[in-house]
Amino acid sequence: MNDIKIRKARQNKSITATWNDGKTTLEVNFYKKGNSKSQIVVQHSKIVIIEEAASTKLYWKKRLQRLASMSE
Repeated sequence: MNDIKIRKARQNKSITATWNDGKTTLEVNFYKKGNSKSQIVVQHSKIVIIEEAASTKLYWKKRLQRLASMSE
């Protein structure tokens, strides 16, 4: 498995990368929501097989839940 390749990064704003499959695109956006809150939005696109889309959605859901639990 290869590392992701970051194509564009804006500090404290967003990251656009090619995922480690070399085919799909990952976009992560960061939003400040007050002094002690933030929001992270992940969009993983160019997934052509529906089963892969479902498993990828579950993957990101679990990762974001883990991140949220670490910040509590």
